[in-house]
Amino acid sequence: MSPHSFLVHHTNYIPSNQFIPVFYRSLTMTRSTRSKYFADAANFRFSTVSSSDQIEQKPSSTKIPKMLKPHPVAKLTGRKRKSSENVTAPDNWEKVYDEIRLMRKNIVAPVDTMGSDSHTHKDPKLGRFHVLISLMLSSQTKDTINAVVMDRLKERGLTVQWILDIPEAELDEIIHPVGFHRRKAGYIKRAAIILREKYDDDVPPTLEKAMELPGVGPKMGVLLMHSAWNQNIGIGVDVHVHRISNLLGWVSTNTPEKTRMCLQSWLPPDRWQEINHLLVGFGQVICLPRGRKCEECRLSNGLCPSVSFSPKKTRRAGTGKQIDRVTEEKIKIELPDVEDLAKVI
Repeated sequence: MSPHSFLVHHTNYIPSNQFIPVFYRSLTMTRSTRSKYFADAANFRFSTVSSSDQIEQKPSSTKIPKMLKPHPVAKLTGRKRKSSENVTAPDNWEKVYDEIRLMRKNIVAPVDTMGSDSHTHKDPKLGRFHVLISLMLSSQTKDTINAVVMDRLKERGLTVQWILDIPEAELDEIIHPVGFHRRKAGYIKRAAIILREKYDDDVPPTLEKAMELPGVGPKMGVLLMHSAWNQNIGIGVDVHVHRISNLLGWVSTNTPEKTRMCLQSWLPPDRWQEINHLLVGFGQVICLPRGRKCEECRLSNGLCPSVSFSPKKTRRAGTGKQIDRVTEEKIKIELPDVEDLAKVI
């Protein structure tokens, strides 16, 4: 029996508070199971009186079988996910933050010299435009590659007018090393038209208007407001900030946007501008995406719940076996002096 037949023939035989749950359960059943299920559902809590064919309801105290209990809405539409936005700050977060600050003082990361905020110009308006272009190129691209492409554009005279004049195919060829270069070339061309028509070749002064530009999302918009207009309006969360925040146990999220909302719920606003630069450099030099250098990290003394040490191994040539690295202390080869060898000959 099909679900449609069930609707036609059993509407009057299923209690009203059971009709919808029974019907939805039937959609996931095989044909044979569905027929038996409909029969059980129609007969449940009712009995037929032979003399008059009247339907008589059983006492309400009869226990409802588990299979016929109404479904909660969450079970009909899919399991609800718990909210990942924390409202309280994690334990020891300030100590962890200060330790990362100390480590960052002693290292120079690519973001320090090649990040989007490193593009300055004597003309503030043009400098803001360079920051915007750098951010638009930075998605799925390393800072080192992004810096090379930005130098190419600056050598050719990177202005809004230059972007408007250059063919999109030629722009795509120039920015080819960055990720998704073809799509970004189109975004940059369309953004330049908007800047010319609405903002007199300048960058939008608010996050809402900045996010109206093609290819500019929340992370990019927040970082643009930080670097271009010095506005502290939120936290820019990229893959490094998202990954490290989860490793430290500060958040438990699966997207950068959820990480941003969670961090902003407890991190003091006076650290919103700093944290992106801090964690990006930390992730580029110490807490790498692959091969984290936990032995060099000041958080490996119990402050980081994700610390892991892996002994260095090397492979013997010609075999797939790993062996301990040979050191001078383990083996010493003594060779005779050249003069002694000459005497023997």
